[in-house]
Amino acid sequence: MPGTKLYALEQIGKCLVGQHPGRFEPRVRKKRGSNYNLMMQPREQLRARLLSEITRLKRSR
Repeated sequence: MPGTKLYALEQIGKCLVGQHPGRFEPRVRKKRGSNYNLMMQPREQLRARLLSEITRLKRSR
């Protein structure tokens, strides 16, 4: 059993994907998961909303 990275990559590359003759792909995830949502609004707009939420919570005490 060769211990080189090249050998491992060659073996991974030989793995066939089920139901797709002639097609092979490595089984890896493209991105890491994140505990945060994506930023879908401008940063300044999100900061303003966060600041208003903080002040609202401080007033309600």
